[in-house]
Parts: sequence; structure tokens; C-alpha cells
Amino acid sequence: MNAIGTLFIILIIVIFIFVGIDVYGFMSTKNKLTQAAQETLEIMKSDGGFDYDTREFFMDYARKRGLDLSTITVDGTPKLVQRGNSIELKTSTVYVLKALKPLGLGELKWDVNVSVDGLARTYFREG
Repeated sequence: MNAIGTLFIILIIVIFIFVGIDVYGFMSTKNKLTQAAQETLEIMKSDGGFDYDTREFFMDYARKRGLDLSTITVDGTPKLVQRGNSIELKTSTVYVLKALKPLGLGELKWDVNVSVDGLARTYFREG
């Protein structure tokens, strides 16, 4: 009985370690997505908003950080926002929790949502 109890405790400890690794992976993914969003927001502030080039910068930055581009969605305030007005960037992806799959729970999916905002810095002359 003592050997079975020891094996059961080891199983529980291993499950907690795997869940801890997945939680760390989730936090790491959120951190990487936040970094990409903040870097992109700085460009948006100087350019006055979000467009195709800004989107490409975000995707390239996210790729360099090791994020899966096929699951990332990004949306921002369109271009030509005047200085002092608010701009916002919203990004999201899905993190797949695999640690509990051996227990029959399958792959659980957690949404990773990041939203950053700031004020535009550039004044665009009209006319």
C-alpha cells in the first residue's frame, strides 16, 4: 500500500508541474503579445493610427518573439488621428493548455487578450 501511495503522490506532483509549465507558457505568451502591442502602439502614436504597414510591423515583431501568427488577431484605430486624440490597439490569440490531456480533459483553450491605448503625437494639417 505504501508503494501505491507513493506512486499516486508522484503522479499528483507531476500533474502540478505540467500545469505549472502550461501556466508559465500562458503568461509568457501574454507577455510577448503585450510587448508586440506596446511596440506597435509607439509607431501608431507617431503615425496617427493603424494601417497595413503597422499591421505588418506587429506581425513581424510577434513572429520574432515566437508567437504563432495563424492564431493572432489584431485591430487598431485607423490612421490619421490628430495629436492628442486617443488611439487603441487590441490583439488576441489562443493558448492551448495541454497538461490535462492525459487525464481525458482534451486540449483546453485559453484566450489571451491584450489591449493598449495612448494618445496620438502627430498633428496632420488639413487641406
